Parts: sequence; C-alpha cells; structure tokens
Amino acid sequence: MEGSPHRERPGSITTAQAVGIILSLVACVLPGSGWAQRPTEPSCSSCHDQGEKLQRSAHASVGCASCHLHHEEYPHPAGIPKPACDRCHAKVVVEHAQSVHGQALRNGNTTAPDCEMCHGRVHELARATSAAFHKAVPDTCGMCHREIAEQFRASGHGRAVAKGITAAPVCTTCHGEHSILSPKNAGSPVHFTYIRETCGQCHGSVALNRRFSLPPDRPRSGSQTVANCASCHGIHNILASSDPRSTTNSRNLPATCGKCHPRAGARFALGTIHELQGRAEPRSVRQRAV
Repeated sequence: MEGSPHRERPGSITTAQAVGIILSLVACVLPGSGWAQRPTEPSCSSCHDQGEKLQRSAHASVGCASCHLHHEEYPHPAGIPKPACDRCHAKVVVEHAQSVHGQALRNGNTTAPDCEMCHGRVHELARATSAAFHKAVPDTCGMCHREIAEQFRASGHGRAVAKGITAAPVCTTCHGEHSILSPKNAGSPVHFTYIRETCGQCHGSVALNRRFSLPPDRPRSGSQTVANCASCHGIHNILASSDPRSTTNSRNLPATCGKCHPRAGARFALGTIHELQGRAEPRSVRQRAV
C-alpha cells in the first residue's frame, strides 16, 4: 500500500549491511587500503582457517606474523619460503640433525621422521608436556618401529602408559627426544655403559619407588661392564618377575642367566640377584648349604 513502511523479507539484509560487506571486500583487495597494509590477527582468520586450529595448539600464543614474514600486504608476495622451525627451536633442530633420524634424512631416506611427523602439523601441535601427548608417544614411534611398539605395549611400562600414568616411561624417556642415537653409540643413553643411569632415572627415585611400591636401590647394584638391567629384564618387553612371561620369572632364570653362564640350572634362582654396593659378596648356594 502507498505510504506503508517497507518490510524486509525474513533472512534478507539491510541496505546498510550490504554496503558494509561491499566496503569490507573492497578493503581486502585494494592494496592502498589500511587493512591490507596492516592486517591484524583476526584478519588472517577471515581467509585462513588455520587461525581457529592455532588457538587450540601449542603455538596458540605465537602470532601469525612471527612465522609468516612479509605477509603484511595483500595479495601476499609470491616465492616466500615457509617458516623454518629453527627460528625458535634452534637447539632442538641441531639435536635432531645429529640424531639417527636426521642422519637418515640427509642420506635420502624421505620416510625418516621430521618435526611434523612426530609433533603434527604446525598449526595443530599438541603440547609435548600434556598427558595426551605422553600417552601417544608409543603409537607415534610405532609408525616406524611397529614390532618394538607392540612389545612395549605388552610390557609393564606400556600397560602403565596406556592407563594414563604420566610417570611411566615411554620411548623418549630412555632413548631421548630429539637427539636419539644408535644404542651402539657411546653417547646414547641406552648404550650398555649408561643403562644403569637411564633405568635409575625412575628406579633410583625414592618418590617413585614409594608411589608404585617398587624395591629400592636396584639400579645401584652390579657392574656396568658385565650384566646390566636390560641383560636380565629385557629391553622393550620388560615385565614384572611375577609374570610367567618375564625373563626374570623364577622359572625363566636358568635361560636368562644361561646367556652368560652356560649350563645354568634351576639353583641359580636361589641366589641373590641384586647385590647392594658396599656389602660383602653373598655366599654361593653350595656355601650356604654347608
């Protein structure tokens, strides 16, 4: 009717809203606009969905411009290389380069792990200190080391990790995180000369021993030049001695001890296994029987 007020259809936009949208679009494409010259963080998210992912990642506090240089103009200049991790994590990158993984990459093994393979995409990084990241480490390493990961999952350590116990060791606890070396390398924490210290990180802790009712002083016994913890307990398949599958179960000790002591019999299980330093050597089974 003539003179009646104009009514907007449901879902339609007003003229003022339409003008606002047009002006915003023009600002996005005109290089001379103030928005294009000095974009704010929210402006990046208007075109890139990484902004939302970034807010839930370990990099949430890092601004886009910190990594993406020379992107203050629109359209963004071409040919700008992707940001390198060593701009912020120089020490970690050097450690990785010297590791077995870094050496494999340099030798042409394109399947060897890099930062993204273990930590995830740069905008979606999980916090390495989180319980979820710790629990996922065996699965991450298992992408390449499947058989070892299966052994670990079935072990006492692996079952504890699966329960969400963050004090339980994972692959990186023993092998290191970024500077992983071959067990044959004298600098590796799993080299036979360092096994006692590596296991002692947990088994030498009074607090952990009390928390999990573990026997104290175990890592401090024995000689590092002969049998070490892994020689008897295994490497990735470590189980409680009460488990029939354990290499330290009393029924399996003849075979375990027999690796170094040929013709070891069942009586080996009767002697003292862990001798504490500073104490006299225990008498043999035969001496005690006399």
